[in-house]
Amino acid sequence: MGKRGHLPIYDIAMMISLGASFTMMTQHINEEYKSYYKGKPISKNAIKKIVKYLWGSFYDAQEQLFRPVIKDLVRDDYSLKEIYLKLRSADILKSWFANFFIERGSEEGVRKFLESNIGDTDRISEIVEQEIQQIMGITMAAWYSLGMQGKKISQISKELGLTSSLVTRVIRHITDKVSLGTPHGFKSIDEYVITMVRRASTMYLLYEREFLEDIYYNTFHQRGSYNEMDEFFRKLFPGLDLIDIDNCFSIHNMADWNSQAHGFSMSLPMMIQVDFFGKIFTKDRLLKKYKDLI
Repeated sequence: MGKRGHLPIYDIAMMISLGASFTMMTQHINEEYKSYYKGKPISKNAIKKIVKYLWGSFYDAQEQLFRPVIKDLVRDDYSLKEIYLKLRSADILKSWFANFFIERGSEEGVRKFLESNIGDTDRISEIVEQEIQQIMGITMAAWYSLGMQGKKISQISKELGLTSSLVTRVIRHITDKVSLGTPHGFKSIDEYVITMVRRASTMYLLYEREFLEDIYYNTFHQRGSYNEMDEFFRKLFPGLDLIDIDNCFSIHNMADWNSQAHGFSMSLPMMIQVDFFGKIFTKDRLLKKYKDLI
């Protein structure tokens, strides 16, 4: 039986690798080995003890046994969102799975994209999105787009088919606010992430020589007068008016930005800094890396 203390260890390991909860394991063992235990069923606590003895904790056991299975599914082109939707009723999703929502696009995927878009350098940002990480099978561009549109966690949850708790965990991961509580100076985590994403997007698009009016109406899909637009951007960049904002970030060399511009840049969560401003440098790197295709 491969057991310790009369428990089928190999069965337990196999079930953990398939995402089984303690309740599922207890039911299976008592049904499968009914004759062996002669009417004296094994308790859930007994299984918990053996898992703790062998792996340290249920979380660690899943890290060692279940994570490789999830990785294989991702390699086989299943997104984490698909896997999540199949498993979300299981006990495991209350803790462990939500910490394993980060994927990376494969180099093969990038190459295939380039082969089908030879010479189309205007779409290079899409290539970048395929190379950087995704969350729950959803590209970072899509997550940021939801923030740019001003959508709250409850709306994002409904739109993506994910629980509010998981969306909240994703948002906290993106904004480096993993601890509970509301960021200082903001009413909610919703307001914080929307502000940070819109601030980063405005800075990046101005750097790319777009106009504030286009950003306001076309990127953020706002409707309002010039005064309302001025108020909108003043909230994103306290202390600056429209002219100041444009002057700060339209300089096409980040090294020449003034102290105010750098201050707003440093106010962004690290992941958002990297994802928005990393594109500026990643485009050139990718063009060199795949120059044989484009």
